[in-house]
Amino acid sequence: MNILYFHSNLLRDTYRCRQVRFRLWGFMRHTDIDAIFIAESDKADALELQALKTQLGEFGCLILDKSGKYRIDDELIVFEPLSLLVDDQRFIPLDGSVILIETQPEIHGNYIALDFFADEDFADYHGEIDAQSLIELKDLMNGRPKRNKSHLN
Repeated sequence: MNILYFHSNLLRDTYRCRQVRFRLWGFMRHTDIDAIFIAESDKADALELQALKTQLGEFGCLILDKSGKYRIDDELIVFEPLSLLVDDQRFIPLDGSVILIETQPEIHGNYIALDFFADEDFADYHGEIDAQSLIELKDLMNGRPKRNKSHLN
């Protein structure tokens, strides 16, 4: 069984968090995930949490955001406000990362950093770029042909 575990801070409305969520979706498209645990969801914005659950719903896995004891695929999981206990191993979420916990052949977890290059300074620059330049930048990034630059004259 594969479990993803992360803190609800991932739901903040910042450039960095949006980038981390975007990278998380990409990761999940290539990884089988059976359950997702979201720590301290009570501190998250309710609308952001519901939007996240809706997006994660496309992956067809359990989404748990309330503390308690759960039995999933013969594994006892104790979900506490700031940690996740799988059998006797405790996992603590770190900001900007998710933990991929695998239970087969043995329980182990890997922290996956998803916030590399999510530079807040770039977010400031990104917000100030004019609409036409943004279109041209997207075209260059997607390999589309250059458009007429007459708007620059």
